[in-house]
Amino acid sequence: MSGGAADGLLDTYEEERRPQAQAVLRQTDQITRLFTATRPPASWIREWLVLPILRLPSLQKRFFGRFAQLHVSYRGTRLAVDETSLVHRAVSGCRSGDRTPDVALRHAETGNDWTLLNALRLGRPVVLLGTLPDSPPEIGHDALLRALDRLEIESYRVVAADSPPASDRTRVLIDVHGDWRRLYPLHGDFLCLVRPDAHLGLIQQHLDIPRLRRYLRSLCSEAAVVAAFAGLGAS
Repeated sequence: MSGGAADGLLDTYEEERRPQAQAVLRQTDQITRLFTATRPPASWIREWLVLPILRLPSLQKRFFGRFAQLHVSYRGTRLAVDETSLVHRAVSGCRSGDRTPDVALRHAETGNDWTLLNALRLGRPVVLLGTLPDSPPEIGHDALLRALDRLEIESYRVVAADSPPASDRTRVLIDVHGDWRRLYPLHGDFLCLVRPDAHLGLIQQHLDIPRLRRYLRSLCSEAAVVAAFAGLGAS
């Protein structure tokens, strides 16, 4: 990202990935001992219980999905910040730190299909925004999008299929199938930042630029964030 990474960003890798690596090693060790066992009762358990169960397609999918770490969540870590209400967390299927569900949207200007995971292939964070109908220009969408551009963060507005056409459609995504509203569900002046590793980073039920800036300091250098957000809300 522009301006370099935050000083403590590598520390978050240790915080998030070490417990996952240790869990994989423990599971691998247990499975290896079971599948190489030559004496009962371990060999009986393998032949008469484990192997028949693993032949079931549903169990195979779950087993290999676990080793692909698609279930991994980083809830409670420094880069997983959830600023939504308890009610929202109760009805939403995904929280900060979880692997983000993919969504199919449509680009308002080109009419092309757009998916979140495809956008993440650039290796940059992606920010999805709601609406700010009463915001003055200096703290509105255009100014915020420009600030995120300076940090090399992909950013778009998400609107419902029945929303009035936007005057500038270059950064507008239409929730034509209702996937966004159903999977997240966020509406109004929300903000959702998805990390390059396809996990949810910051979720704001109501956009708060000062808190967004503080979060971005954990990803980007202090100087880069200050320069990008100069004149845009409080520090």
